[in-house]
Amino acid sequence: MVSTVTSSATPAVFIFNGTQIHAFADDNGETWFSAGDVCAALGYSNDSEAIEKYCRDKGVTKRAPHAESENPGLTYINEGNLYRLIINSRNEDAHAFEAKLTEEILPAIRKTGGCATPQDASALSPVQQNALWQIVSQRSGNADIWIRFNDHFEIGNYSELPAERFVDAVSFLAALPTNETLPGARYQYPRAMLDQPHFVAPDAGKACLSLSMLSDPAQFESPLMLLLNQLYSEGHDITAPLDEAVAMRAAMQQTDKVLDEIRLIALKARSGRLG
Repeated sequence: MVSTVTSSATPAVFIFNGTQIHAFADDNGETWFSAGDVCAALGYSNDSEAIEKYCRDKGVTKRAPHAESENPGLTYINEGNLYRLIINSRNEDAHAFEAKLTEEILPAIRKTGGCATPQDASALSPVQQNALWQIVSQRSGNADIWIRFNDHFEIGNYSELPAERFVDAVSFLAALPTNETLPGARYQYPRAMLDQPHFVAPDAGKACLSLSMLSDPAQFESPLMLLLNQLYSEGHDITAPLDEAVAMRAAMQQTDKVLDEIRLIALKARSGRLG
């Protein structure tokens, strides 16, 4: 049975890739996130199914409405369940979402001891927050930019910026170099990253990928995907190499399936001759 928690604070709204993430701190200081918003940001097509499969019941709740306009039917999850959904998400944005959560959202909530009230007329609107986030996403070193931004405007989080300073904020961010104008960062993919069980043959020392590992991340953590995620988190467009990697994996799996069918046919033919 889903419990109900009370809170005197109005849910705050954070923006991730255009998706609003509602969060609030209950009267005991625990932080809760809208399950529907989180599932949308992480690419889950069925909220109820994802919650049932990956979340613990103790960390799922309904929020008792503090005002008549609030929807009492919305489901919220705690921080532990939020991480469970991030870990199990197959969405390529999951890594970036986790970074935003740990670098911006949670620090902002913990700094104030709760969640800010988005209805404050002097605060940035969700649309304005998203506009700033989109500008930063086109620049290199996102985390460093937000630190510089907060220091420049003397705030703890960009969502605390007064709406009257929105134009100043856009000008400040627009003056920063884009990814295309900055010197390319150096990315490391040392051979040590290949030294994983079931991946490097001990006798020859050469990488040998088994097809079963392609569909079992518990056996093998792809350093190639880690590198792509790093590039993506720093604002690079990885659409093409990601599509190529996924297509190559699918082709190898399909080839393995065809070879299995050929082996089965050959085995049946051989059995027929022997009979």
